[in-house]
Amino acid sequence: MFCANCGKELPGGAGACPACGFSPGRSTGASTSSAFHEMVSEAKRAVKELNEAATSLSRQVRSGAQAAAKDPKGTSKRAVRRAAKELESAVDEIDRLIRKL
Repeated sequence: MFCANCGKELPGGAGACPACGFSPGRSTGASTSSAFHEMVSEAKRAVKELNEAATSLSRQVRSGAQAAAKDPKGTSKRAVRRAAKELESAVDEIDRLIRKL
């Protein structure tokens, strides 16, 4: 369990945070606790989206590399250019998600 005020890990059964002194029973901490949980949830969503974008980027790189390897004469330049555009799009999406964090 973590402190709703400062985010430090709480020892089991702690009535108050040893780092900041916050006590969950205080009425003033309700909005802080809610805001903290909202931030944690948003961070988890952003990390999940980043993971999905990174996975997609990895697949695109693998696909482009496989297409280029199967074409020793170099006629797959269009496929490589298309994959490069898709990679740029994926990188832009990752940048957007990182800024969101």
